[in-house]
Amino acid sequence: AIYVMLGQGMLLIYRGSGVINIAQGAFAMFGAYTYLQLHAPESLDPTIEAGHGLPIWLSVILAVVITAVIGLVVDRLILQKMKKASPLTRLIATVIVLLLLQAIASKIWGSTAPFVEPIFPNKLIDLGGGISVPETYIWLLAVAIVLTVILTIIWRYTRVGWVTAAVAQNERGAAALGISPNFV
Repeated sequence: AIYVMLGQGMLLIYRGSGVINIAQGAFAMFGAYTYLQLHAPESLDPTIEAGHGLPIWLSVILAVVITAVIGLVVDRLILQKMKKASPLTRLIATVIVLLLLQAIASKIWGSTAPFVEPIFPNKLIDLGGGISVPETYIWLLAVAIVLTVILTIIWRYTRVGWVTAAVAQNERGAAALGISPNFV
């Protein structure tokens, strides 16, 4: 489910900008660490400082907003300036962003991944035949399915989806129709 959501992010970025963003996983990591920093009332890892103890919902929202702002900064300062560069050059730029985000996260939070308490319930669910899975996995799968359905509906049946697809296919043609490719 997590891979599906990361893949959806990569696909959305590619469809909207034509850039294969290798740094997508690093953005997810940075968001997760930011969530941990904001929420964890106590650190389970003695090498990592305890978080601020904010409620889960507020920590999630702030982590998403902070990560989105970082993504916007990377887009405006790096990727937009490389619009005319070859796809390989833009791909290499996203690899550099990946390495940079990993280095920053390592500097801030250390190089060992801390344990994070699950947001969703984590009891085991017996599926029968000796197979059981944590409830968290079921919740993550449900979130991935819901996001897939929502993104499919937005992409296929809304003006936002059509405009994004138009800009990704032909920026000059979209601009001729009054659509701002930079805004999209």
